[in-house]
Amino acid sequence: MGEGRVEVFYGGVWGTICNGGWDTQDANVVCRQLGFSRGHAVTTTQFGEGVGVTWMNNVGCRGSESRIQDCTFSGWGASECHHSRDAGVMCSGAVSKPIRLVGGVTPNQGRVEVYYSNVWGTVCDDGWTREDADVVCKQLGYVRSANVKPRAHYGQGSGHIWMSNVRCSGSESHLHDCPFDGWGQASCRHTEDVGIFCEGYSEENPVVLRLTGNSNKNQGRVQVYFGNTWGSVCDSNWDIHDGHTVCRQLGYDKALSIRTGTHYGSDSSTVWMDNVQCTGFKRRLQDCNFSGWGVKASHCTSSRKAGVHCSASVSETFEVRITDGRTNMYNRGRVEIRHQGVWGTVCDDAWDIVDAGVVCRQVGFTKATAFHHAHWPPKETGHIWMDDVQCTGSESRLQDCPARQFGNTDCGPWHTEDAGVTCE
Repeated sequence: MGEGRVEVFYGGVWGTICNGGWDTQDANVVCRQLGFSRGHAVTTTQFGEGVGVTWMNNVGCRGSESRIQDCTFSGWGASECHHSRDAGVMCSGAVSKPIRLVGGVTPNQGRVEVYYSNVWGTVCDDGWTREDADVVCKQLGYVRSANVKPRAHYGQGSGHIWMSNVRCSGSESHLHDCPFDGWGQASCRHTEDVGIFCEGYSEENPVVLRLTGNSNKNQGRVQVYFGNTWGSVCDSNWDIHDGHTVCRQLGYDKALSIRTGTHYGSDSSTVWMDNVQCTGFKRRLQDCNFSGWGVKASHCTSSRKAGVHCSASVSETFEVRITDGRTNMYNRGRVEIRHQGVWGTVCDDAWDIVDAGVVCRQVGFTKATAFHHAHWPPKETGHIWMDDVQCTGSESRLQDCPARQFGNTDCGPWHTEDAGVTCE
């Protein structure tokens, strides 16, 4: 279990969070960001009072966010709370990955921390090379490292310094597979905590798109999933060629029109892409020229968002499968759908026998004999592609049923609400 007062690093300074509105949803986001599976909110000062600035107040997480800064809140430093109201958490559940990046402005950069003996600790920059950084980035699902940042570039950690004089060849799958001085045998101080900047994406960290901010599936504000986080696209130089690329990637034939500004609402999430310039026939937005992941101009505010209206006709063939994760009985199990080349699940909100019947017929069975809510072991990671499915029963494909826009869900990302079926 991990527990304590919650602090965030912003503007080069650590600060606390006020407990105004602090609840389990907020605690869950914090704990998952730290590598645990769930959290319990603490609104008393049992972990002591912090000092300095209170960075966040009135945090309102839905529970599906990857990072606490992606939740709604009053604004950085917009709090008059006394430190007697500092928020805390008690985290539990297995750590999903024994390595993380902390203190960066985007998920693909930060101070390297490793989890050992049930405690997070830092890594000393002594002997640290690009090969060491490459191993960390690949372990986290990125392609390679872009930069090494020594001397606590992303802020000093606290507690243990677990590793020092790491000597990776670059071929290792995990940082702890590399030679080093031994756990906790470092003679460094936290002024030598190493950081890195990762780039690229892999199958573990796929780049996918979704449209938000409209009730119609084929139009909305463009959002990009990169580095395990949904973010937006700035509307600088946004044109119809960019729109065509987005629509093709989402499975539509073409873009009917593009939108800029707040036509589909504002968006305070990370700006992943700016100055997108698609030329020729590109099938994926990430293949177009742009400023770089997370690199944006100062004018790219929450009111400068790219949007698109795609044609209603769908060109992509959506695959559907049934799997229980345990046996080869393919007539019963969790429903999964392949979209943009990535398999994801269906949330069980509003899931019923009519929806199950459409799935069963789509995969070649006659009918559904049962529908299931979170009946099979959940997937550990991955997308939830559909939510609030409401088939009439006349549809031949699940994707033709009324539902939220693809990728838009209020189900938690830990897959405890995956829909299932039994067919015959």
